[in-house]
Amino acid sequence: MKTHLVAVLAFAFICTSCAHVMVWRSPGISGQVRLVDSKGNEVTGNLKGIVVNMINLSGELGETSASAITDATGSFGKSELSKGAYKIEVIKEGFKVGVLEVNLGSHERLSLQVELTRLSASKRKTIKMRKGREEINNPGQVNIQPPSM
Repeated sequence: MKTHLVAVLAFAFICTSCAHVMVWRSPGISGQVRLVDSKGNEVTGNLKGIVVNMINLSGELGETSASAITDATGSFGKSELSKGAYKIEVIKEGFKVGVLEVNLGSHERLSLQVELTRLSASKRKTIKMRKGREEINNPGQVNIQPPSM
């Protein structure tokens, strides 16, 4: 009985001293988006709904990329990503698209700070569509989608 208790205590000690090694963390990317004008002054307002695309550049064909949406404070995050090189695109109407390239390790969690600069009114264009003759305010980026099949 005494030998069994010593063995259990020794195992518990070994497990607690090695616990930091046994923790499994999946790779992830999180961060904060900040909006600024052309002079670098912070633009106030709601930061909710900014799109953050995380495109896996080094994954095999068929591996999915991920996206996240910011909360009201501009925070975003995505975990359980594959390791590798990623192109990060941060998109908000009326602002230049933010683009970063990062490398994500096997158990790494990256924290990014992204600044988006407001486009001047002269750089915005209105595009007229044939179907329905709708007007779209284009903030400087075009999202081309493949045709549906």
